[in-house]
Amino acid sequence: MEKAPPPIEDLWKEAGFTPNPEQENAIKHVEGPLFLAAGPGSGKTRVLLWRTLNLIVYHNIDPEEIFLATFTEKAAAQLKEGLLDIMKSGILHPGKKPNKTNQA
Repeated sequence: MEKAPPPIEDLWKEAGFTPNPEQENAIKHVEGPLFLAAGPGSGKTRVLLWRTLNLIVYHNIDPEEIFLATFTEKAAAQLKEGLLDIMKSGILHPGKKPNKTNQA
């Protein structure tokens, strides 16, 4: 049986991320779609990254059922890279080595 991932708050701490209350609410929102409207540098991409991780890892949502949209190619690339980095890092399953064959 595979070990459950640590609480998401532990992952934030390990990643050096401290969400403000609004960011935390958005990350933990799992009932239906979420629209984020905020100014430049406010952490929208990071919130999308952590919310997506939360949906996949803690709520067993199929990644193919998640739609993410950003306004810039830069944000889209950061989101994709960030998700891949976290999923491959081993942070979700301490002590388990990342699967090198599934790296993009």
